[in-house]
Amino acid sequence: MLKTFFAFELRSWLRSPMPWIFLFIFGLLCFFGTISDEVTIGGSYGNVLKNAPFVAQNWYGVFSLLSILLTTAFLNTAAIRDFERGMSQLIFSKPVSKSAYYYGHFWGALLVAIIPMLGVSLGMWAGAGANAMFNWLDANRFGPFEIQGHLMGLLVFVLPNMLFVGGILYAVAINTRSTLYSFVAATALLVGYIVAGNLMRDIDNESLSMMLDPFGFRAFNISTKYWTVEEKNTRAIGFTGFLLYNRLLWTSVGLMALWFGQRLFQFSERKQSSRKKRPILEEGSQISAIRVLDVLPRVSPRKGTGVVMQQLWSQSKTEWLGIIRSTAFILLAILGLLNCVPNLFNANQGYGTHELPVTYTMVNAIRGSFYMFTIIIMVYFSGAVIWKERINKINEITDALPTQNWTIYLGKYLAILGIMAVLQLLVMGAGILAQSAMGFYHFDLWVYVREMLVMDLLGFAFTLALAFFVQALSPNMYLGFFIVIIFTIANSFVWNALHIESNMLEFAGTPSYILSDFYGYQPYGKGLFWFNAYWGLFSALLAFAAFVFWPRGKDSGWRSRLKTAFAESKNYQA
Repeated sequence: MLKTFFAFELRSWLRSPMPWIFLFIFGLLCFFGTISDEVTIGGSYGNVLKNAPFVAQNWYGVFSLLSILLTTAFLNTAAIRDFERGMSQLIFSKPVSKSAYYYGHFWGALLVAIIPMLGVSLGMWAGAGANAMFNWLDANRFGPFEIQGHLMGLLVFVLPNMLFVGGILYAVAINTRSTLYSFVAATALLVGYIVAGNLMRDIDNESLSMMLDPFGFRAFNISTKYWTVEEKNTRAIGFTGFLLYNRLLWTSVGLMALWFGQRLFQFSERKQSSRKKRPILEEGSQISAIRVLDVLPRVSPRKGTGVVMQQLWSQSKTEWLGIIRSTAFILLAILGLLNCVPNLFNANQGYGTHELPVTYTMVNAIRGSFYMFTIIIMVYFSGAVIWKERINKINEITDALPTQNWTIYLGKYLAILGIMAVLQLLVMGAGILAQSAMGFYHFDLWVYVREMLVMDLLGFAFTLALAFFVQALSPNMYLGFFIVIIFTIANSFVWNALHIESNMLEFAGTPSYILSDFYGYQPYGKGLFWFNAYWGLFSALLAFAAFVFWPRGKDSGWRSRLKTAFAESKNYQA
């Protein structure tokens, strides 16, 4: 039976565009990293050849860390697919082994999750070949294609890291049967690694620090720190010394988590609450159905701007409260603060000096340590609120309600934007408390408000419009997640790699500025205003495209959606 579930998982994913799309994306990133000095993956490698085995092994390590969310998507879908589709009761009634079901789905999804990683080798190989044809870089920067770096990258980094991460995430997903908890677990692993990395910098014992790194980077870096350029150009490190012990330790942790999850997994439907439902009518009541109907008030639906505003407020309030009370949001916000607060206390120290923790220093520290979580929360919940009705299979009911597409869109959009504002207020409070703890009481609240609730919130609003647009068009919530994430990453460095410096092309790009105590935003104010206005109008176009293409009804094919979008646009023009 294990072979049956394993083969089913492979067939399901290999027919899906998702693994192939991310194989292309990873390959494209590595292609640019190979042919350009402007694109760096995992740092700079100095005089080492662009396609050296050492570089390939490093890149496999970096992508094994960056693809935690991608691995989550594959394993979470494999774990909860049957429960979401209502097939679990049928499967549980068959003579199926619990371990075959559990491990068959896991190994199939894990094997598919490795497919995008092969983009590292394909991108590096294609980049070296393209450079030989077009001479973008000096030919001396490239050597022969060495397969050992790629094999060792897969064996030393990809497989152990995926077994460690995958074992934990799959156990969480299949036991909670919830996308939220698997996503939170993935974020917790990422944050835990970042926090642990900061703590391990002060560990003088190299052997201990090498063993404590769950992804093996510290063991790899310490083991190769004395390698010459020639060794890095020709060699790749394998399972040796503390790197071997590190890989065995954390692979064992992942496998233990996987085994423990299998022991906890209930191969049956969960027991329903034993509470009895209250009867609609009390026992012995002689009220007839006709009499009940006579008691009900007769109502007629109202129309007009007031009704539309009530619908908008109700939609926005419902979505906002649903997010703010969710366990996932609370945990992600706490994890973000845990990563941010230590940085606030270290923000005024550098190069052996100690500065006053002034407000703009706190703002810069917040941007560097907390905004990663803000983006994660925004990207995740933008997809969650758009796909909520379809995932819970109530979309046919909600689609039949007398609400307009733009009301639904704007209600969900304002809810997420309100969440962004709450996060900004929360971290502003953390900054003020950090200043107080360090004995600095000159809080420039107006700087906090202008920078975080105006300038930065505008940037989040533009990115949120893009995320809604992608999710409205995407055939899959996870595909929408990763398109937005990859676009956000690419938007940060692709333009520099192409030697294009224009805020009119870089999405949400605005001029760099210095906030002066004497002159405020001058002489940058005019440029900031017009570029924000430019991207605001562009985001409005994305919003218009999103709600005219908004998925509504059973017929979600592109021909039907194009027809509906054309009709909607004509209505708005009228």
